[in-house]
Amino acid sequence: MPEAKVVVVIIAGGEGKRFWPLSSADRPKQFLRLFGPRSLLQETAARLQGLVEPSRLLVATGLAYARLTLEHLPELPTDNLVCEPVPRNTAPALALAAIHIRRRFGDVPVVVLPADHHVADAAALRAVLVSAVEHCRSFGGLLTFGIRPTRPETGYGYIQIGRPEGGGFYQVARFKEKPSLAEARELVKSGEYLWNSGMFVWRNECFLSELARHQPAMASRFEALAGRLGSGDYATRLADCYAELEPISVDHAVLERSTNARVMVVDLAWDDVGSWTALARHHEPDGSGNVVIGGEVKLADCRDCIVCAGDRPVGVVGVDNLVIAAGETGVLVCDRHRSGEVRELADSLAGRPGGRPREGPDEANGARGDAVFAYPRVVDKPWGQEIWWAETGAYLGKILEVRAGHSLSLQYHREKLETLYFLAGRGALVLDGREYAIRPGRTVTIHPGVAHRISAETDLTIYEASTAHPSDVVRLEDDYGRAGPDRTRQGGEGD
Repeated sequence: MPEAKVVVVIIAGGEGKRFWPLSSADRPKQFLRLFGPRSLLQETAARLQGLVEPSRLLVATGLAYARLTLEHLPELPTDNLVCEPVPRNTAPALALAAIHIRRRFGDVPVVVLPADHHVADAAALRAVLVSAVEHCRSFGGLLTFGIRPTRPETGYGYIQIGRPEGGGFYQVARFKEKPSLAEARELVKSGEYLWNSGMFVWRNECFLSELARHQPAMASRFEALAGRLGSGDYATRLADCYAELEPISVDHAVLERSTNARVMVVDLAWDDVGSWTALARHHEPDGSGNVVIGGEVKLADCRDCIVCAGDRPVGVVGVDNLVIAAGETGVLVCDRHRSGEVRELADSLAGRPGGRPREGPDEANGARGDAVFAYPRVVDKPWGQEIWWAETGAYLGKILEVRAGHSLSLQYHREKLETLYFLAGRGALVLDGREYAIRPGRTVTIHPGVAHRISAETDLTIYEASTAHPSDVVRLEDDYGRAGPDRTRQGGEGD
């Protein structure tokens, strides 16, 4: 029997707040171009050329980033987007990817890579991944990569190596959280600790088995969801599943609890680029130690500053050791040595201390607010129902379930911009007078002023992500008597 081909999962759902104001909830770190003309996500995908077939590359991301992901990776099949309705960190993201992989590819070797890391030598990384995949064909456990440290680093977690297994592979003795500077010096000096890269290889069923062993409640929810893949109510079941999940990383949920984990020791020029200071390491400073990242910048009598101008000119006079960054959402000025605190600052400016959505009593019960709902809000419609899973000041996320034989109104929006992802079912989309077949995996963006209508031949499930204009709809024709000059906004919402 031929050996199973590898599947790669790129994790691309993070918000990247540590690069505020250059990054934002609308354009997180993985979509930024920090090292040249390609985004971090594009760089990650490019490193995999020759290692994995395009049809076997999956991207796990949030539904809100589906359109942006396809813009950055236009060659990615839409079926290879694994979309979460709300962010719940890497353990749920990889569990969701695993049930999709099992259904489509079976028990195959899986490579997991973050979308936002920097690796200088792509060929060296591919060689490491090939060796790791071959190891996991016979090893029935979880494999992570440990980077041999080149300096004391407080921004990374560490892995202590245990008993050698040959070929550069070791048992994991323990995982160590991000240390203080004094601790980091001791860890590096000992020679027993490696940087935790957040990259993994395992067989798909091995991961699902370890998940069931260490997170049985989570595993049970995803096993139930697996039975609904491809069904008309998958989107509803997905929203129900995620409503019950707490955010947790795969390290904390599985790797740190497993007694069947190994680490591969690798020497790579690798960086998770987790702060402005980390980014500066990869740019050439001027004679005074200043690093300028894009834009028009004028410096006078400055030393050891990091300046990112974005699209506007920036002038800096007579300062030392500052990070100065200008973006669409604001301007950052901070001590260079405290750039690791930017995430908390971005949270406070967004009004969300601790990085969690506000979920007061009203939001928890599905009322409207600037939140991701703990329990999705269900809105009955004459053609089916809408499930609202998020509403913020910037965007609205909904799941539309349209019953067979029913149609939404022929309508347009004055300001609302929306992207639709057709998950399941068949039907027709009328867009600006032309009719298109609806098939699973298709995506369409509808701009203000464009008349459109959706009709369901079979039960349809549609993901919708739009700007925050829920009442912005003008109905031109409607099967349920809602059209006309006095009824263009009946019920307070569109469709």
